[in-house]
Amino acid sequence: MAHEYPSFYSLLSRFIITPCFFIFLLFPLSPISSFHVIFTYASTPTIALLKVEQDQQALALLIWRVNLDNQTQIFLSSWYGRISCHHCCGLRGTLQNLNFSSLPNLLTLNLTNNSLHGTIPTNIGNISKLITILDFGSNHFTGVIPKKLGFLTSLSFLSLASNNFRGSILPFIGNLKNLTILHLYENELSGSIPQEIRLLRSLNHLKLEINNFTGSIPHSIGNLRNLTTLYLHRNKLSSSIPQEIGLLRSLNDLRLSFNSLIGPIPPSTGKLRNLTTLYLGANKLSGSIPQEIGLLKSLNELDLGINNLIGTIPHSIGNLRNLTRLYLHTNKLSEIGLLRSTTFKGRVFMTHATKICCMMNKDIFRSMDKIEVIDFHQTLEVNGIRFWCYTAGHVLGAAMFIVDIAGVRVLYIGDYSHEEDRHLRAVGILRFSPDICIIESTYGVQLHQPRNV
Repeated sequence: MAHEYPSFYSLLSRFIITPCFFIFLLFPLSPISSFHVIFTYASTPTIALLKVEQDQQALALLIWRVNLDNQTQIFLSSWYGRISCHHCCGLRGTLQNLNFSSLPNLLTLNLTNNSLHGTIPTNIGNISKLITILDFGSNHFTGVIPKKLGFLTSLSFLSLASNNFRGSILPFIGNLKNLTILHLYENELSGSIPQEIRLLRSLNHLKLEINNFTGSIPHSIGNLRNLTTLYLHRNKLSSSIPQEIGLLRSLNDLRLSFNSLIGPIPPSTGKLRNLTTLYLGANKLSGSIPQEIGLLKSLNELDLGINNLIGTIPHSIGNLRNLTRLYLHTNKLSEIGLLRSTTFKGRVFMTHATKICCMMNKDIFRSMDKIEVIDFHQTLEVNGIRFWCYTAGHVLGAAMFIVDIAGVRVLYIGDYSHEEDRHLRAVGILRFSPDICIIESTYGVQLHQPRNV
């Protein structure tokens, strides 16, 4: 996944940015290379002092090169004197022999998209206090995130994404108050999201997805008023979505799917008027879809599927004129309860068992007088269209329907089962071949326990 740097870095047009590797080394009058260390000074240094610092930094980098693997040393064979490297890709080795103390004026360190491994040395805290961008993403680093990173208080961009870091996010993260981008996704991080995250009030992008975080989403996340992107999906978060999520008025993209979140969708979500993407699918959310969802008129994608939502789909969802994707599948929603509030004049048929089950839903119960029943194997005809049903064997009352229109037979079937027990008959066997078969499956990708267990 490509990283995006803050827009103000576009002003640094004199720097070459490569997708593989760069530490900017920029000396006065020296050629720009893809390996850089940017020097800045509070006052103009003497020529002698500048040369000493240049020599120290060059020596630190050369020592590191010698300890990388053989193939990498061939890539970096041009490193000598002023250190010049072009198109340095596929670096292999560790950071253990890189003397961070010898890089006191470093502003940007980008080692993304390489094959570096091992742990991040604890002396990372001795690197330049001026550093604003630190990107170790897309490597093979392991171990825990060193707390010495908390000393780098000038950081605005920190990415440790797509590695194999484990352990928790330590409270030191609260020291990095200048961060605008924090990417820790695709690791093996665990534990809870620390409350100290509330101190990062300059954050625009917070991406913690595809880890093993547990616990709740902290209520204090509402302090991050500048957030435009919040990715917490594919973790093990539980508890409810905090009402404070509605304070993040700058959010464009909110993804909380594939967790174990419970409770209702907070009505405060309707205050996120800038949202274009809202993913809450694959959780355990319950209750009804709030009417306030219709206030999110900028939404392009809305995923509420695979939850325990009940009731009807709110009329206000019709306000979302910019929607291109809407997922509401695998819930307990029903539109039958809307029959009395619409102009629909057709007839509605159910099996006896289905009607009895639907009477338990108060929204549907109000429309019971509009529902007619059909027995298995009973043939009915409406306006020249003949139809009948067979057992599906999925749940009580489940049926597969044959619809015959002018001699063309259409089979519609959802989930079905060949197993039979004392409660359910197995799926019915057709004695003919339909012309058209329409299949819908809710549980087709799920493995169920055998019924005899």
